[in-house]
Amino acid sequence: MKARLAADNAAAQGELDAKGLAAYQSGNASLLSAAGTSFARYSVVTVQLTATNPNHFLIGVRTFISKAKQETGFFEEQLTVSQQDQRYLIHDVQASAVQPLSHGPSVVSVEVLQTPPGQRVKVQFDADLKAETVTRATIQIKDQDGNPVEATVTFDADTHLAILAVKLRQGTYQLVVTTGVTDFTGVPLTQEYDAPLVISR
Repeated sequence: MKARLAADNAAAQGELDAKGLAAYQSGNASLLSAAGTSFARYSVVTVQLTATNPNHFLIGVRTFISKAKQETGFFEEQLTVSQQDQRYLIHDVQASAVQPLSHGPSVVSVEVLQTPPGQRVKVQFDADLKAETVTRATIQIKDQDGNPVEATVTFDADTHLAILAVKLRQGTYQLVVTTGVTDFTGVPLTQEYDAPLVISR
C-alpha cells in the first residue's frame, strides 16, 4: 500500500503474484490513482483467515482519494493475500466503486471473535450514533443464499461499538450494515457497508 500511495507502479506490482496482477490489469480495480488524483491514505478494516486455505488471508482496505490536496472520495478493496516463498503477496482483489466523501458515519473496523458455542462480530463506527437505528434490521449477517442469520445485536453508544452474537458454521457470509444506521443528528451512514465475513472454524 505504501508503494501505491507513492505512485510507485513497479514497487506496487512487486507486491502482486501473477493472479493478483491479472486482477488489477482486468480493469476491475486500480493499482494506482487516476490522472490528476492521488491515493491519500488507507485504513485496514478487516483481517480474516480464509476458510479454505490457511496460507490465505482476506484483508479489507479502505483507500482515500485526494485531488488538489483535498480528499474527495474513497473505495474499498477485499484483498486475498497469500504466503508464497516467505512473502505475502496479493493474490486477488475485489473493489467497490469510488464513493464521494460525505459527513455521515462509517464502519472503521470489523472483528470476529470465537466465543463458543458461537461467535461475536464487533463492528466499530467512527461517530456518535442514534442508538435506536442500530438494530437487527440495519446490521445483518447473510448466508450464501442471501438470507439473514439469527443474531442478537447490542450497541455501546460511548464506544461506538455494535456487537452481533451469532452461531455460524464454517464458511463465508456477508456482513451488511445499511444506511438505516444514522448519527445522533440523523445523518445516515456514508454508504452501505457490504463485505465478506469468513468463519474458518
